Amino acid sequence: MRYILSIILIGIIGTNCFSQGSWNIGYVEIDSLNSDYLNTQIKLDFKHDWLKIKKPEKRSVRHYVTPEDTAYILINNGKTVLIERRAIYVDHGSFNDQFLEIENYEKNISKRIYNTEIVQLEKDRIKVRVVIQNYKIRDEKIKEELESETVEFWIDKDKLDGIMIKN
Repeated sequence: MRYILSIILIGIIGTNCFSQGSWNIGYVEIDSLNSDYLNTQIKLDFKHDWLKIKKPEKRSVRHYVTPEDTAYILINNGKTVLIERRAIYVDHGSFNDQFLEIENYEKNISKRIYNTEIVQLEKDRIKVRVVIQNYKIRDEKIKEELESETVEFWIDKDKLDGIMIKN
């Protein structure tokens, strides 16, 4: 009986030691964006100032999405500040964990964009449809989901490094 329990215990410990994380985020540079990505769920990646960071020759997805950038966009004729919120870990990164947060001055409300879809492409800009979800926040954690709003707006391509897609 001890022998069997020992084997089971070693098996459980061994399994955890050799586990690997997952990565389901793909990346498309803005110059490679084409009509194949219309009506596809994406995550926007705003332009990063690569002058401050040494740009590696060959970049993985992690190099693109690690910096959390900020962008100023017109939504419903109002200037909106969007902040990238990234959840990239040592051994994994999930497409669903990435979102944009709208700068908001109410401390107990968080406005987030998890769902973004490209609806139209032009030479110098793209039109996206987003769902802005509002959450009640307490102690930096979501306590309650509030109403959501769907909006469409244009983004100049020169504001973007690329887009993330789900692999």
